[in-house]
Amino acid sequence: MLQSAMSAAGVDTASSKLSGTGLSFVKYQNVYSVNALLSMGIAINESGWGTSWICRNKNNIFGLECGGQRSRNKRR
Repeated sequence: MLQSAMSAAGVDTASSKLSGTGLSFVKYQNVYSVNALLSMGIAINESGWGTSWICRNKNNIFGLECGGQRSRNKRR
């Protein structure tokens, strides 16, 4: 289902870090009782469907601790 949503949104699934992660979100929903759809929605929003710089280069799909001047300087 995630792959079809990505395709419908015009995302290149081959370049997205979120490709193939759907079952992992469901697995950890069952382990930690954190809603998989909500978690996936946040990951999609924060990482631009898994294609943002911080996601691709730092494996940071939720964008945690990636803001601020110090962070921007490190990327240059």
